[in-house]
Amino acid sequence: MMPSKRFVYIALGLLILVFGAFLVKQYTKKQTIQSALISVQKNLPFLSSGELDGNFVSLQDAETDTSKPKSKPTTKPTTVPSTEEVITSPVIHSLSRDVFGNGDTITIYGDHFMESNDVILSIDFKDAFTGIRSTDGKSITFTANLSLSQKVFEGISHLSPEMRKSVLKQMIIDASKDSPYKDGWYIPATISIKTEAGLSNIIPITVNITKGI
Repeated sequence: MMPSKRFVYIALGLLILVFGAFLVKQYTKKQTIQSALISVQKNLPFLSSGELDGNFVSLQDAETDTSKPKSKPTTKPTTVPSTEEVITSPVIHSLSRDVFGNGDTITIYGDHFMESNDVILSIDFKDAFTGIRSTDGKSITFTANLSLSQKVFEGISHLSPEMRKSVLKQMIIDASKDSPYKDGWYIPATISIKTEAGLSNIIPITVNITKGI
């Protein structure tokens, strides 16, 4: 027995309504994701506008600004310190890992570390790694707790867990288009050590700012 025309029309109408609701849901989800991505970018001022491509202005660059005119140095008698008075600036030789994210433990190997050392990350907005002890003067160990990752989370914290997951997924897809890493949003950065004797050499690293979110 063939179904009546009325039944066919009702079935087609319901199908259209379901499909329309699906399209609306997908559109709303897409708009929410785009809005969340914009919110995240506003929290991360080092990003170039429009893309999650990892371009940033290193905080190290701000510390080494040479645009200001320097005053002419005055001539003073040179005093050569004794061997006991010489304090050598820290030197980094290697890292236990040069790619890391939140929760990872990193050991820095080098020389002339002190009782209290500051680990300087070019992408971190807080002095989160200050006063770190070196027991032997040759190694420093710290656990990454990045304020930058917190800023990413703040941009999507108002979303439901399901939508937050979708936004993170899209964020990682966009950020990893030209990256060898596909499991997170990785950006280039630098790391150095500062002690009372001065600043160490600067080592390039890569940081996953979406790990643990």
